[in-house]
Amino acid sequence: RPDTLYPDDITICEAYLRFLESNGDKGVFYGYLESKGITKKRLQTYERPILQEPVFFPSVKNGLINELSHYLQTLKRVHSGADLFRCVDYVRGYAGDGLLSSLNAVLANLENTFHLLPLLNTISQARQELGKRIEHEGDDNKVRDLLYLDLALEGQARLSVERGMEYIEHDPAAWLL
Repeated sequence: RPDTLYPDDITICEAYLRFLESNGDKGVFYGYLESKGITKKRLQTYERPILQEPVFFPSVKNGLINELSHYLQTLKRVHSGADLFRCVDYVRGYAGDGLLSSLNAVLANLENTFHLLPLLNTISQARQELGKRIEHEGDDNKVRDLLYLDLALEGQARLSVERGMEYIEHDPAAWLL
């Protein structure tokens, strides 16, 4: 695991927020992580392993909740494909019904990390529709927006594979369905 942001960071941050909100209940922290497929052993395998138990400091609880809530929003924007949403918004007025239908299907399935292949198929279909649209577009500004959308879809496919690969350890067949 390179020393960069990963989707596990969202889950770890959410777990720590729940830990703080429960006034330091470690069972809440580890229970949430386990529900998302992250074990104590997994925490210890990161490039910067998490080896210590979470510690609760009541005097800074509210400040930490506030700061970590803002950090969580940043993590979610980085990992959610926020660029994809923005790109879809840019082309919504001229994309055409076929492409919009494909894009809406992609957006509706982004959180479906346990069923990777259907999401990748949906992204692939959207990119095929997008390719057709680019071929017939004469406006350079629209072509630019459509190309950025293609890059965002490609990035989302990569991110989805990275997320999906994390779940293979837990249930190799489930993510294919």
